Amino acid sequence: MGGWADDQEANTTLQLAKDAVKNLQLDMDMDEAFVPGIRRGYLVVPYGPRNRESDGNMHGRLTSAIQKVRKAHQATGALNPDGQPKHLWLAYSQTPERRKRARYAGKVKRLLLEQGAEKEDLQVEFATGTLWYKGRRIASATAPAPQGQATTKSALGWLDSEAVANYTNKSKDAIVAAWHVLFDPLMQQ
Repeated sequence: MGGWADDQEANTTLQLAKDAVKNLQLDMDMDEAFVPGIRRGYLVVPYGPRNRESDGNMHGRLTSAIQKVRKAHQATGALNPDGQPKHLWLAYSQTPERRKRARYAGKVKRLLLEQGAEKEDLQVEFATGTLWYKGRRIASATAPAPQGQATTKSALGWLDSEAVANYTNKSKDAIVAAWHVLFDPLMQQ
């Protein structure tokens, strides 16, 4: 949870977050919330299921809190570097692996759109880093590559560059070259 000034004292950030949870009537437990430093504009709110709460119910409860914060569009009094007001935000923290899969999926999606693929025919599952185009799985960071099919492999997953080339009427070499332009910077992050 965040949106306050980056150099705000941790105690102030923590208190403002607790006030926001109370004022917006968010169904969240703030007992273990902490600011990871002396001065930060955000805090970490550990979460887990309550007594006898299923994972699905916990997810629904927290998703509702995130939606309430977004809908409130509450200014925090801090300003962005461009002078625009910062707003309160609340988001799930993802594991580094899940963030990598999502970035991978985003890069493949960008590749397809830049090469002329139709957005309506593209399905993306960011959590697994898997993409389908016209109903065919063409890339994944988690699912195995199709047997007997030549794919462009990377440290994060695979891409069926031949299928992308066929769908976009480009050469496979052009697709692989465009992929490296997008993918190589991702590996340096």
